[in-house]
Amino acid sequence: MCFSGYGQGGPKLKLSADGSSVTLEWFAKTFDSRMGGAVYVDGYIYGSGDSSGKEWQCLDWKTGERKYASTDVAKGVVIFADGMLYGYTQKGDVFMAKATPVEFKVAGKFAITLGSDQHWAHPVINDGILYVRRGNAVMAFKIK
Repeated sequence: MCFSGYGQGGPKLKLSADGSSVTLEWFAKTFDSRMGGAVYVDGYIYGSGDSSGKEWQCLDWKTGERKYASTDVAKGVVIFADGMLYGYTQKGDVFMAKATPVEFKVAGKFAITLGSDQHWAHPVINDGILYVRRGNAVMAFKIK
C-alpha cells in the first residue's frame, strides 16, 4: 500500500509473482496521509487522513473496507507497540489508543510543549521508551 496527502488517497497494489505487472486490489480515497506513518496490525491498517478525511481510520487490509473513522484527535503519524497505537498529531498531542478495528478510543493524551516549529516528526519506541522530537527538543516517555 502507498498513500499521498492532499486528497490523493491510497491504493493497495499487488505485484505479479514474476514482477512484470501490477494490479490494483483496492483504493481508499480518504486514506490520504500527508505525513505518512500508517501501521499494519493483525490484518488491519491504521493511520490518519489529510484533506479528504481528516479522521483517524482503520481499514481492512484485504478489502480496503473502512472499519471506523474518528476526529477525536487531530491528524498525524502513528506507531504501534504492545497492543497500542501511539500517535503524534500535527497540533502537538501525543495519544494512546488500543489497536482494534472495532472503535477508536483514546486511552490517554498529553501535549508536547517543548521544542520549536511544526509537530511533524515521527515518534520512535525503543525498549519501552517513547521518543518524540519537535524542532530543537527531544523528549522521552516511559510507556512500558
